[in-house]
Amino acid sequence: MLDKIAGWRGELRFDRDVVFAPGAEETLHSSAPGGKLLLASHLGDVEACRALAQLQGTKTINALVFSDNARRFKQIMQEMAPQAGLNLIPVTDIGPDTAILLKEKLERGEWIAIVGDRIAVTPQRGGTWRVCWSPFMGQPAPFPQGPFILASVLRCPVQLIFALRQQDKLHIHCEPFADPLILPRAGREEAIQNAVDRYASRLEHYALRSPLDWFNFFDFWQLPDAKEKE
Repeated sequence: MLDKIAGWRGELRFDRDVVFAPGAEETLHSSAPGGKLLLASHLGDVEACRALAQLQGTKTINALVFSDNARRFKQIMQEMAPQAGLNLIPVTDIGPDTAILLKEKLERGEWIAIVGDRIAVTPQRGGTWRVCWSPFMGQPAPFPQGPFILASVLRCPVQLIFALRQQDKLHIHCEPFADPLILPRAGREEAIQNAVDRYASRLEHYALRSPLDWFNFFDFWQLPDAKEKE
């Protein structure tokens, strides 16, 4: 929370407070000119990086946020750092209108950030949960399908990004994920599962490196209504 507020207040500086892990900066700028999708998480503080990029004018990063999640947190951020609302795209569901808006932003060379570790607080239409269960820390956990389906629709480079507090600095880790992410009609469910499994594996990797950066304060291995896994 403090890093987020400091970032939007302009109190964080590259090199002094924020550094790139080996190879991360090259990866982040390796794709062809144009937009990309950054697949983030609630591990670490990617929002502070978005603030740095926005305030320094280096890149516009649009954050796709689910408006039903963390309402109290958003209220605090609006009070403490009003600029945090810049380029936030609140959604309740990812539909065609959202995809069209994001494609327009990508064509302008802007980046899109979305987390892949937070499911909606309520089921989708029809009462179903659009999740994939993937191994995480020794147990199956539900991960949302939406970010990965969106990535395939946008047909843009996809990279994983984590900002972890290590040695009193935020270290930005970035690695390629897909360019683009393809979910073929034949075997689509299997392809989504494979993409989610790869994401969950890398999230676990970084969570083990920096466990105190874990900011999912709920039973991560259960659906919100605690229904049994199917």
